[in-house]
Amino acid sequence: MVEGLDDETLTRIGRDVVPPLYEEMAELWFQDSTPEKILDAINLRFKFDPLMRAEITKRGNEATMVFRHDLGPKWSILVESASREIVKRFFHTEARVSRGNSVVTARFKVNP
Repeated sequence: MVEGLDDETLTRIGRDVVPPLYEEMAELWFQDSTPEKILDAINLRFKFDPLMRAEITKRGNEATMVFRHDLGPKWSILVESASREIVKRFFHTEARVSRGNSVVTARFKVNP
C-alpha cells in the first residue's frame, strides 16, 4: 500500500499521523507522554516488530534514533518525516536526519 502513495502523502502521514500515535501509546503504556516516555514507547513498539528495528541512544545532551527496515525507500520517506516531527513536537528542536533505502537516522539535542 505504501508503494502506491506519492512522496508528499507519505511525508504528510509521517508528520500528521505518527507522532500522535506515539503520544497515545506513551499515555496508555506509561500514563505519561513526556519526551522520555515517547522514546520509551518507540523502543517498546519496535521491540518485537520483525519488519522494523529501532535503536535509541543518548550520550550527554544528544540523542540518536536509528530505524532499520526492509520495507523499501518509500517507507524511509514516512519514517524520516515522522522522526522530524516527533523531535520537533516533543523535544522542541530540529533533528539532523539522514535517509537511506533501509535506514533512517535522526540526531538531536535533548535538554538535561
